Amino acid sequence: MTQMDKQILGVTAEFAVAAELGRRNIYAQLTLGNQKRVDLLLFGNNDRKLLKVEVKGKNSRSWANLKGLFDDTTLFVFVDYFNKKEDEPPDFYIVSKGDWKKLIEGLYGEGIKKGFIKLDEDGTPTWPAQKIKSGKPYSGAEFTIKDLANHKNKWEKIINRLSE
Repeated sequence: MTQMDKQILGVTAEFAVAAELGRRNIYAQLTLGNQKRVDLLLFGNNDRKLLKVEVKGKNSRSWANLKGLFDDTTLFVFVDYFNKKEDEPPDFYIVSKGDWKKLIEGLYGEGIKKGFIKLDEDGTPTWPAQKIKSGKPYSGAEFTIKDLANHKNKWEKIINRLSE
């Protein structure tokens, strides 16, 4: 597959997740705009339950510069297009806030214990000594397929939460 433009990749991943949810009889409403932290709104069958989804698409080896989840009603769906043929569907990895915390502890726990990595209120790792161009500390996580393997196609995380 040819390399997708970043903006096309993002919206393509969002539509792919919405389509997968539709196949599971879940209504997904796409949100619009560049400054949002929610890509899809999901409604349960009785319309009393609402979940939010942040979609992260990639066509490279890893998802980089990831920020944490801001509440318990939001989940990540990571969409992997890397090395996929045009007629081959992407892979999906579903991650809750609890999953995020475990992933961060597993990947960055040693640095957190030693004090050179801090976690912000969303659970995003921050390196106070590593400054970016603006002078602020670098903040963000990076995941690979290996890191997320246990979360592949775990749509039941969404289905179960919507039916609670």
